[in-house]
Amino acid sequence: MTRKEMKDWNAKAQAGTVTDNVESKTDNVNVDKISQINRILDEWGGVTASELGLIELPSFTSPMGYFILIREFYLNYVNVSIYQNGNEIDNDSIIYEDLPNNVIDDIYLIIKEYETDMIETMNRCK
Repeated sequence: MTRKEMKDWNAKAQAGTVTDNVESKTDNVNVDKISQINRILDEWGGVTASELGLIELPSFTSPMGYFILIREFYLNYVNVSIYQNGNEIDNDSIIYEDLPNNVIDDIYLIIKEYETDMIETMNRCK
């Protein structure tokens, strides 16, 4: 997926014209989850899926059939790899507000666990 295609898809999603298998844009519950994700990442720093030892990465399929795999979590955005027919074709950044609701749910759980691990590590170091 090119950056232009991703921006076009995001614009359609924000306008509510995306009807494929991607859920609607973030709702009020997920706005709170995004705030919590950003609070945690602001406090503890960005983190990669590899650093977290994730076996299963958050992902979704775009309306155009591209498979989007989330690899890194940062304040306000994620870095993704974009695949078509099993081949990586691009890398990009996506802000949390442009992700499907179910993906925000997955990221929220991952980042809450990251926060717990960081707090436990800090307590052991005291």
